[in-house]
Amino acid sequence: PRIHLHTVGEAVSETGRRFADIVLHPDQLAVLTSNEPRLFLLSPPGCGKSLLLVLRAVMWLQEGHHVSVVSIHGIGSKAACQMVHHQIQQMTDPSAHQRLSLHESDAELESDALQDTVKDLLTKVDNQGRLFLIVDEAIEGWRYVFSNQNEQC
Repeated sequence: PRIHLHTVGEAVSETGRRFADIVLHPDQLAVLTSNEPRLFLLSPPGCGKSLLLVLRAVMWLQEGHHVSVVSIHGIGSKAACQMVHHQIQQMTDPSAHQRLSLHESDAELESDALQDTVKDLLTKVDNQGRLFLIVDEAIEGWRYVFSNQNEQC
């Protein structure tokens, strides 16, 4: 529908209102609403991977689950995961923040420190054997680590 704006302020306000809503591509919406036990997103920068992770974490928190945001590989991962953690906090009620945790690890893929991180995360497994993790900027090997651990739960 066509609208009539009379001032620059009205135009700025209307533009902000229209761009404030998150617009998802149908493929992104399908990923967000799927019930897959594991989700690995791989695409070029700027495609909305982090946004999907934030939205999925918010959904899990709203369902009452504990969600762990995990940084596992260097300074880029730490920055990305801290940003994701902050965005999740901004989008959720403060009462949910006690079920949201941030785990930062510089562990190499086959180190004892990595195993300690995984063991710590496994303490977050719920009574149905589910672990709710958000890992942004992950390295490929982490898929193997968590899929192996998940099979033991």
